Amino acid sequence: MGDDQVAFVMTCDAEDYDLIRKVIAEHADEVQASPRRQLDGASAVSWVLVAAIAVQKAPALIHAIGDFLTRNSVREIKVGKVSITNPQPEDVTRILDMLEQSKKDDE
Repeated sequence: MGDDQVAFVMTCDAEDYDLIRKVIAEHADEVQASPRRQLDGASAVSWVLVAAIAVQKAPALIHAIGDFLTRNSVREIKVGKVSITNPQPEDVTRILDMLEQSKKDDE
């Protein structure tokens, strides 16, 4: 199971994009990103980051982004089958529990 990977998708504010991308990159081989622009297309208001991370690294990544949840700069997190819109710091435990349950269901 050490090579199993899970899809990680996060939507975050443009202001925190660089920092969040660095945190994710510490846990993933590659991070892809695309901007979400205003209706007039002028500037990016948020970013969508996508990465494949090893299942065993997922909990460390979730903990690492916990600080950004207190800033309300993360709009959505998807880890495998788990998806939370407007996540809060208290959701970290819930995400980890759901991820653990998802791993058990896949076994």
